Amino acid sequence: MKKYLLSVLCLLAALYAFSQTNVVPFSPSDAIGEGVVYCLPKTVIVVETETEQTVQKVGPFVKYAQLYLGVKDVVVEDKSAWQLTAVKLRSMAQPDENRAFKIMIAPNTVTPFVKLNHKGIICAVNTELPVTNKTAAKKSIVKENLLDTAFHMNLLSQETLVANSIPKMAELAAKQIYRIRENRANLLSGENTLLPDGTALKIMLNKLEQDERELTALFVGKTFTRSTKRQFEYEPQDTESNHILFRISHRTGIVALDDLTGSPVYLNIEAFTKTVTEDVNKKGSDNGLFYAVPGKAHVEITDGVTVFAEKDFIVPQFGGVTALPATMFNKSNVQVIFDSLTGQILSIQK
Repeated sequence: MKKYLLSVLCLLAALYAFSQTNVVPFSPSDAIGEGVVYCLPKTVIVVETETEQTVQKVGPFVKYAQLYLGVKDVVVEDKSAWQLTAVKLRSMAQPDENRAFKIMIAPNTVTPFVKLNHKGIICAVNTELPVTNKTAAKKSIVKENLLDTAFHMNLLSQETLVANSIPKMAELAAKQIYRIRENRANLLSGENTLLPDGTALKIMLNKLEQDERELTALFVGKTFTRSTKRQFEYEPQDTESNHILFRISHRTGIVALDDLTGSPVYLNIEAFTKTVTEDVNKKGSDNGLFYAVPGKAHVEITDGVTVFAEKDFIVPQFGGVTALPATMFNKSNVQVIFDSLTGQILSIQK
């Protein structure tokens, strides 16, 4: 299939018709010969997910947080938890090998000028497509946001580091925090006799704030998050309920479909088909260009309780195929633009 699609791209051409256009169904086993092969699109549903991991770490001085800092809201145990935070739905088009057609080139006749995209899907006839700024979607996206999970003991004073017990270290660390707060307050109030300039003052304040935050974490603990984006693709065939798209574990995130430690997330599809009476299997000599008359689908992503995303799509494979009149292309001034995502006609001009 790929070979003949590539060869089609080299034939983007076309010629001007002296007699009727003849278009016939094409299968991968057929010889291309003299002609142009094009495909109609089929819809693939793309599900983009974002999961977030929250990790909590207990600080080494947690037992003394209330005593020395008066803080009760602290991390009391190391733990990690994943949750699904976002789901987005979109569609993309792939060539439908079951709806491929060949524009015949007979002696002393030529086909209309046919424009295909890089996948071999028909886009236009006797005209160029307008240039768009759309960029291709990334196949796989992984994004992680990490906070520093290490406890910076090196910020402790020398006196604190050589203390002979954890309680003493905690007491000295708390005093260091209070000194930092006092120094920052003096800088902000202007009580220091020698104040640095604006840039240096900002740097000093940022450093004091960072040190205070890291030293306080020794008491209250740390919480950080990591977000990951993944993409799933599904080609709809018919109405379907409770198709397991992926599983997510509260402890380990998205897991394999056969990993029952993860709870299932389902894809539900309600198909709205459209019937077309045109018989695309006939091989007469009066077939014009075939195009799609698509159906529709309502797609829903849910865990059975919460609906994370839902959207309606135009789906070519839920509809039929019909043909433009062959006589329409007896003249080369007929211009047709197709929707490469759905296969339907966008415009016809003479």
